[in-house]
Order: sequence, then C-alpha cells, then structure tokens
Amino acid sequence: MTIAHVTGPSHGGIRAHVLMVATAQREAGRRVTVSELGGPGWRDWVAGAIRLWGIAKGAQVIHAHGLRAGAAAVLAVRLSAPWRRRGIMGAGKAGGRGINLTGGGPRHRPRVVVTLHTYPPGGTLWPRFLSSVLGRVTARADLVLGVSSEIVDWIARLGARHPARALVPPPPGRPSRPEKEVRQELGVPDDHFLIVTVARLAGQKGLPLLVATAARLKDRPLTWVIAGEGPLRAQLEAIIKKRDLPVRPLGRRPDVPDLLGAADAVVSTSLTEGQPVALQQALAAGCAVVATDVGGTRETLADGATLVAPEAGALADGIGHLLDDPAARDALRRRAAARAAALPTLQDLETQLRWAYGAQRSPNG
Repeated sequence: MTIAHVTGPSHGGIRAHVLMVATAQREAGRRVTVSELGGPGWRDWVAGAIRLWGIAKGAQVIHAHGLRAGAAAVLAVRLSAPWRRRGIMGAGKAGGRGINLTGGGPRHRPRVVVTLHTYPPGGTLWPRFLSSVLGRVTARADLVLGVSSEIVDWIARLGARHPARALVPPPPGRPSRPEKEVRQELGVPDDHFLIVTVARLAGQKGLPLLVATAARLKDRPLTWVIAGEGPLRAQLEAIIKKRDLPVRPLGRRPDVPDLLGAADAVVSTSLTEGQPVALQQALAAGCAVVATDVGGTRETLADGATLVAPEAGALADGIGHLLDDPAARDALRRRAAARAAALPTLQDLETQLRWAYGAQRSPNG
C-alpha cells in the first residue's frame, strides 16, 4: 500500500503525530510520503494542491491532516483522473454520492482520509467560512476523523457520513538524563519549583493567560520554562522582560522527555485543544499536570490532571496548591500514571488506520 500524508504548515503536536504515524507505517513495510503545503496564503494553497495532483496519481491513500490539507487533497484527487461529470467534486450530501473506494472511472483513484486536529473558535465569520469549506470536504472525502468528540460532533453536523474519533497516542520517549542534571542546565535553584510548558508559541496556546498566571505567582520560588517555537516568541519575550516574570522560553527542544522528567509540574494554558499530544506525553512521564479545561483536554486527561477554568486566578491557585502540598503533588503524579495506561497505543492507531484506509473492518465491529 502506498500512503501519502499531507499537512498544512504543521508544528507541535500535529507534526509529531504525523511523523510518528509515517515512521510506524514505513517500519511495517508500506510506501509512505509526507508532504507539507506552503504558507497561509491562497497562492500557497493552490501550489500545494498542484503538487498533490502528481502525488495522487501514485498513491492508494491520501491521508490529509487539517482542513486546508483536506481541501487540497479533495481537489488534487479530482484533477488526477477523468472522473464522471458528477464525480468527486459533483458529489453532494443530498445525493449521497461522495467518493467511493472503487472509484467511478476506468482508473483507480486514491482513498481520501482527513483528520481534523483543531476546532475553530466561535463568534466570528472565519469559523463560518471554515464550516462551509469543511462541509464540502466531508461530502467528498471517504472518511473524516476528529481528534475529540467535540470535533466529531461538529463534522457530523456538517454532513460527514461516518465520522469517527481519531486515536492519537503519546509520542514515545523516556528521560535520558538525571533530573538534577537537567535542572542544573536550566539554571533552576535547588529551592525552586520547576514548571514546564510544552507548546507552540501561538495564539491558541493562551500565552497572555500564561503571562497573567506567572504574574500572580511572581513572588513564589519558581522557574517556568516553555519548550516550543512560534510566531509570538518575540512578543512573549518582550512582555516577560518588561514585567520581570520568572518565565523563560527555551525554543524548540529535542529533549522534551528530559524536561518532563525534571518538572515539578506541567502546565497548559491553552484556549482550545483537540487531543493534546504534549499533555499525553506528560501523563506518560507521570507528571503532575495543571491544565485549562478546554476542548478535548478533559476527554484526554480525565482524572489524571487538575483541570481548571481558563483564568489566571484558577491556574495560579492550582499551581500554588501543588507547590504548597508535596503529598497532593505525589498523588496527582500517581493519577497521571494510571491515566496514561488507558491512553491509545501505537498498535491501537495502526488498527484504526487499517480500517480507515479500507484494509479491514471497523475495530468497533
């Protein structure tokens, strides 16, 4: 089987997930390619769709990650073969035509699977536009997956025929260095509480909320480090310097398991989430996690973390409680480890993708 994964400009958890999936599929003997669309402009999107046109001719499955990638995949498949007039782009929800596995023309065409990793915020015209685009994609793709129940419900309302929740296991990796060595490298004083946040420095990760929370904890003995890169780094660093906060952006780090192993607490200030990969990784490392209760976070973490409202006061209270009560911190770590045992595995994901790609029946029967 030849599988072509395609993403938008991917970062953070989505990128880690796609690379993990592609690596596992290659190790299983499949032919796998990973392509990334260009920047956010429409010209970049069209250029990406044209590149996919060539890829579609040789693939049995195109697995698109994200709405932009899904729309490009649908267009590329339509352009890659001479389908009937009411083929891939003429398929409508009312007629129930859509793409079918065997295709409608003399040549095979790839199966299109789309995984949506994020849910748009409400209250603006932009989400309405995204919903319009998604409605067209769901009517034409073979299968659309969502990484949280919230996203699955959304795509079902927009007409997806068989929406399902995507399985996203935590990335593998264990600490390779002692906790003390990592803390010394970071310059964390012995009497300081080390907070670790793993996040892309972008709007949906709630960086103003992180800053406001850190300001409330400014007089406490703590060091807060952020592993991740993104477009808001310069702005974040300027605010941290101006307000003299105990927060330090580290940039992109290859040693996230080491950072998690050294952390007294892992904190997420996200404003929206699908199935947060970094927090699953923190559970697997047995970390004490404090996270905003948004999107698919509760569904993913369950009782393995302290979940609070996306407000600075609630976050500061949750962190402060762990700082003041080592027993509570240890209990939360045990809950995290127990929850980690229930997270999906790479084998679970492989089983789901075999079904998604049409190689076997649904794992749910």
